Amino acid sequence: MILKVTLVKIADVEPIQLVQRLKEPARWPTGSSEVKRLTLVKIVTDDGIVGWGTAHNVETVNMLKPVLIGDDPFDREALWEKVGWRNTWQDKALMSTLSGINIALYDIIGKAISKPVYKILGGAQFDKVKAYMNGLYFNPIERMIEIAEEQIDYGFDAFKLKIGYPEGIREDIEKVKALRKIFGHDIDILCDACRINWNANTAIKLGRQLEKYEVYWLEEPLPPDDLDGYAEIKRALDITIAGFEGKSTRYEFRDAMVRRVTDVIMADLNICGGIDEAKKIAAMSSAYSILFSPHCADVIATSASIHVSATASNFLIMEYTRWPPEWLMEELLVEPLKFKNGYLELPTKPGLGIEMNEKFVEKHRIS
Repeated sequence: MILKVTLVKIADVEPIQLVQRLKEPARWPTGSSEVKRLTLVKIVTDDGIVGWGTAHNVETVNMLKPVLIGDDPFDREALWEKVGWRNTWQDKALMSTLSGINIALYDIIGKAISKPVYKILGGAQFDKVKAYMNGLYFNPIERMIEIAEEQIDYGFDAFKLKIGYPEGIREDIEKVKALRKIFGHDIDILCDACRINWNANTAIKLGRQLEKYEVYWLEEPLPPDDLDGYAEIKRALDITIAGFEGKSTRYEFRDAMVRRVTDVIMADLNICGGIDEAKKIAAMSSAYSILFSPHCADVIATSASIHVSATASNFLIMEYTRWPPEWLMEELLVEPLKFKNGYLELPTKPGLGIEMNEKFVEKHRIS
């Protein structure tokens, strides 16, 4: 049987800005937010196939649009070179938009050949992917416990807690202690310091306390450029160290891998370069026996991360943001992501396997 693939060309690239107010503010060490803002990139082919991704802003989408119109969406890597990524990869705004465009192109390709993206990537090595609940932000202990209980009922058994409280290490430890006391070892606790401006000594001091409570990992204890500090922390602690969600392309990840300053690489598909680059980063990290764990901040990137995770032999666990409920913008989807007993299930529909809720888009659209 010969598979016929209809030749298609990119006919339109449209940025769509969305804003949704949060029912409860999201708070972390470096700030807070009462709204969720998201820029979608909608790519349409000449025969009507639509692919979805996200972008940094409207301006960067419009800047790249003339380069993309008329090209074949199957030529992902050729387009990557054509837009001149080598001159823009340190421009985080442009790289974020290029990442979303790459995700949208994969969505189109999968729909064009009636295959889910993970099939295009070489096939799934797992039939479901482990996920942790992200959303235990800066809340009082009582509220934090309530949120955790709600999410345990939903099916989670792993939770990420933001640390780096203004009051200091003692409050961080009290939060971890409370979670362990209430839920015992029925849950895993992941601690995210959000690249706070600590030094290695402070991170080590906190890490030794966290080890007593057997936390799953310590994430981003230092700014991403302090590789010497990361190396010092990794030598001093038995706890798993994760990080580098803010890096773009395999080239920014390379030194961290070569020096083995972390146990887990956390590429964000919206930042690192999209699906193609995430696959390369996962493959590179496997060569250094470093685990792969995608960071995700919206529902489209989460959907794309499921496909990449399922095809990465060194996959560990991925992020699934559930609090505040609006942060992921899961209402963008006609059907929610399939989640059960701590795992996200692989989609079976073509492309990313998601269908956009156009009514939600129009309701929250501002441009």
